[in-house]
Amino acid sequence: MVGNGSLRASALRAITTLFAIAILAGAPDSGHASFATAFERYNAKDSEAARIEAEPDAERGNPAAQWLLGTIYLLGQGIDADPETARRWFEKSAESNYPPSQAVLGRMFEEEIGGRQDAAEAHTLYRLSAEQGYADAAYLLGRQFYFGEGTVKDGPAALKWLTIAADDGNADAQFLCAKILLTDEIVEADPDRAVA
Repeated sequence: MVGNGSLRASALRAITTLFAIAILAGAPDSGHASFATAFERYNAKDSEAARIEAEPDAERGNPAAQWLLGTIYLLGQGIDADPETARRWFEKSAESNYPPSQAVLGRMFEEEIGGRQDAAEAHTLYRLSAEQGYADAAYLLGRQFYFGEGTVKDGPAALKWLTIAADDGNADAQFLCAKILLTDEIVEADPDRAVA
């Protein structure tokens, strides 16, 4: 576990932001009526009822229900926070190729939340999620390419993934894209493209 409380708080804020974006975008596609009820209860701030409602679907392998339980356990909503249990639910969901869980689990690997730290594993999960069109994962993947964390530093790859996230409205990606395009730091500067 991370000993630095500030780093842990920062990571949890970032993960919370990912969840909030997913929630604001609407309930993840689940195909199960009980998950829909659980998600409605979660949005109504009744996390305890949402957890109880989602558990049967999660146990049956519904990746959206597993994601919801991971969220509730990670953030300690209606229960004590339990990052280890959260990580197990995100792992199950990510194994079903569920993009929001892959992105959050990647962040948990990157920040050593609920288990071991592994930036390379985070990179793999971000890529899997981003390749399915999950823009927040595209930002996290682009950021890794930019800083050379979990992979080699790669300016063109960073710009590619950050642009995808920036085009989806991610402010952090927009800032990093502009920085890349206005400097010769990792690719040749292109100020005209930075303001387009």
